[in-house]
Amino acid sequence: MSRLEKLLQKAIRSPQNLLFHEFCTLCTYFGMEKRGQSGSHVIYKRKVAPKFALSLQDDDGKAKPYQVREFLSKIEELGLYDFREGE
Repeated sequence: MSRLEKLLQKAIRSPQNLLFHEFCTLCTYFGMEKRGQSGSHVIYKRKVAPKFALSLQDDDGKAKPYQVREFLSKIEELGLYDFREGE
């Protein structure tokens, strides 16, 4: 199992335990770039089709669970990853 697959499995199984830097790694793998920061929010944008953006927050070193679920839902919805194959 690759590092990406391990991170995805961690995000799926326990989004509340995903570290913020791990979440940023997942965003980068799926073609997103850090485009700025506004206060506590970090903006990641995907510039190639399908385009989308997410606003992420570092919560004492952890990713916010609802943002992880939103990210996973979006990459599946856009066909960037098939979670049924990953199991």
